[in-house]
Amino acid sequence: MYTFMRSLSSGSFGTVRIAYKISNPERAFAVKSIRRDQIEGSRDDTSELIQELLILRSVDHPNIVKLHEIYLDHDYLHIVTELLEGGEIDPKQSENGRFSEAEVARMVRQALQALKYLHDLNIVHRDLKIENMLFCKNRRFVKLIDFGFAKFCSSQSHKLTQT
Repeated sequence: MYTFMRSLSSGSFGTVRIAYKISNPERAFAVKSIRRDQIEGSRDDTSELIQELLILRSVDHPNIVKLHEIYLDHDYLHIVTELLEGGEIDPKQSENGRFSEAEVARMVRQALQALKYLHDLNIVHRDLKIENMLFCKNRRFVKLIDFGFAKFCSSQSHKLTQT
């Protein structure tokens, strides 16, 4: 299905690599691969992963990473998302080593638009930090990533927190 290339990151819950779909080798994706025995061994980890995948499948917003597909092979669960080639929000990567006020305002606005969209769907991200926001290739758009701690919340509990 995919040809895997270099690793982008590695953590306790899997490795993220750049991959190209064999049927469309011009388009790159980010693929998080998690060993099946890691998932199947822990009920809590499995339910959190299922929740993350359900949330990613239910959202469609320009400032949230796009889930393309999920598939299993003999050893791994693969989560295929869009590749955010702009990288981390790191001022050292900007033109003069820092972001202008207008650039920061644009990034914050985009992050808040994504959060409002999530909250309107009764979804809370629960791990909002600069490391969980990446730039698209042109660095004009910020997207929220890493929904591992995200949760659906009931509209009733949402109303209670607003009072």
